[in-house]
Amino acid sequence: MHMQYVRLLIACGVFVCVWIGMLMLNQRGEGLATNVYAQGGPPSLPARFFGEVTIDGSAAPVGTLITAVISGTVSVSTTTTIQGGTAVYVIDVPGDNPGTPEIDGGRDGSVVYFTIGRVAASQTGTWLFGGLLALDISAISITPVTVTPIVTPTPMLSTVTPTPPKPTTPVPIPEPVTVVLFGIGLTGLATLQARRRR
Repeated sequence: MHMQYVRLLIACGVFVCVWIGMLMLNQRGEGLATNVYAQGGPPSLPARFFGEVTIDGSAAPVGTLITAVISGTVSVSTTTTIQGGTAVYVIDVPGDNPGTPEIDGGRDGSVVYFTIGRVAASQTGTWLFGGLLALDISAISITPVTVTPIVTPTPMLSTVTPTPPKPTTPVPIPEPVTVVLFGIGLTGLATLQARRRR
């Protein structure tokens, strides 16, 4: 009798995990039904790049924009953080959806180009399906040449306050952990069903 309650508790826990995983996917607007049917196929797992970021041999400032570009059109961005005095980044580069004719992500062996701020990084990465790829990136900043123009003073008619640029929002990419939770939930349900048949 006690074992039946344990099994029931495990089944309920698995159901809750699967339900939460599905809810998380749907809240991001990337539910399984949306992806599979609207785009013509299952989504590919992204390749996750991570590592240190340096500019001119020093740690990049916190919040430095890191952009990954693949196939010349697909780009994703993140910003640097500091861990132990070192500037680091983590970025998920999406995979190509084979169900669409256009290239909308990486394929195994695709070259990934990085920029640090507005400067191209010296390193490139190689996209791998579901890869967890360590890649330290660096750049040498470009010192702008300053030209001092000869200005004739003119009366100022109005003062214009410049508006700051709007920050770009990163594209939400489903975390691999969500997919793993979904898989664990399905495995638990299958195990429970197999035990019931015995």
